[in-house]
Amino acid sequence: MTASVIILVLLSALFHAFWNYLSKVSYSPQLFLAWVAIVNIAISIAVFLVRTPMIPSSIWVYIIASGIVHFFYLGLNIL
Repeated sequence: MTASVIILVLLSALFHAFWNYLSKVSYSPQLFLAWVAIVNIAISIAVFLVRTPMIPSSIWVYIIASGIVHFFYLGLNIL
């Protein structure tokens, strides 16, 4: 693995731990996670609108499956 890949993985873990911490200490974890989901959807839509022509049709199954998994993951965190 290259150093850039390791750095990206570590940054991803750090950001995940940070937003998880913020959700635990927030006044309303449900509201915080709802805002996280809204921002995530907005960013994803913007990226897909720009990158859609570059994404092969065979990959869309994985993108949709990932979205469904994340929807239920966030739903379980809200409970």
